[in-house]
Amino acid sequence: MDIKNPENVTVVDGYTLASPFERIIAFLIDFVVYAVLQGILLSIFYRIGLPWLGAMISMIYILFRDCLKFLHYQSIGKLIMKLQVIKADDQTRITPLDSLKRNFIFLPNLFIVFGMWHTAWIIVIILILIEIYLLYTFNDNQRLGDQFADTIVIEKSI
Repeated sequence: MDIKNPENVTVVDGYTLASPFERIIAFLIDFVVYAVLQGILLSIFYRIGLPWLGAMISMIYILFRDCLKFLHYQSIGKLIMKLQVIKADDQTRITPLDSLKRNFIFLPNLFIVFGMWHTAWIIVIILILIEIYLLYTFNDNQRLGDQFADTIVIEKSI
């Protein structure tokens, strides 16, 4: 099933920008991967008295998911949706620092390490809602993280 709407395609520097809808679906896939990974790792590390280590490892995925070489520089959600993050200025792959900048809104998840689950989730949900709003209102379908890291998300050519 083709979820793209050809009438609303935006092209920047020869690249077709990912639609907000495609990006949200990719994010939802990534969020499920993160939540499952975190649940598994927390239960494993809880048994040996180090639940914070499980939270930290799952945070690595959510913060650096767009620059992992073994995933072809795509998160699992972007891999499934055939999207890729590139630098807006020179259209190159993003670095780990760029990925961290893009995903800074997930840093409140570190509160989980300190047992502050509710605080983390409330902050992250508010930030995600702001990001979705901005995704639909910013130029080039960018969210705040993209603006901060100067990145765009494109449809990856096969």
